[in-house]
Amino acid sequence: MNSCEDSAFEHGEAEGRPETAATPLRHEPAAYPLPASRNQTRDVFEMGFWGTMQAYAQAAWPLALERIAEATGASVEAVRLFLDSALGRRFGKAVCRLRLSACAPGQALSLADALDQVIDEWMAWAISPDVERQCGIPAELPYLKGWVWHYEIELEQEAS
Repeated sequence: MNSCEDSAFEHGEAEGRPETAATPLRHEPAAYPLPASRNQTRDVFEMGFWGTMQAYAQAAWPLALERIAEATGASVEAVRLFLDSALGRRFGKAVCRLRLSACAPGQALSLADALDQVIDEWMAWAISPDVERQCGIPAELPYLKGWVWHYEIELEQEAS
């Protein structure tokens, strides 16, 4: 976890947010290969979104990449970096928690619906002034968009 991610956790950025109404995203599946998680090896298996999703990781990964990229306007490579981070682990925990707790007994919330609801929730939150000071992500930017674009900028800096 980098210092900016530490800052998000210190200030409760990824915990205890109010629930928001979900608006499912609709799109066609990608017509190009999606990047794989770099957290699929045994020594880092429990890191990031992939490790958190465990048995659902294979199905959840492409859905999360595409839907987060669509919601934030960022590249799937930036989304991969986000999902492989400690924030991706928190995002995965939110998806798992929603699938287990948000449905009536005997009914299951689909993985796609859970992802869409968590995306909507994280897009409804805002980056805090503390995170802006420590990480340079503009305050009041939607939380998910701010963090994914943080990784987009890292990619651009590595390329130059």
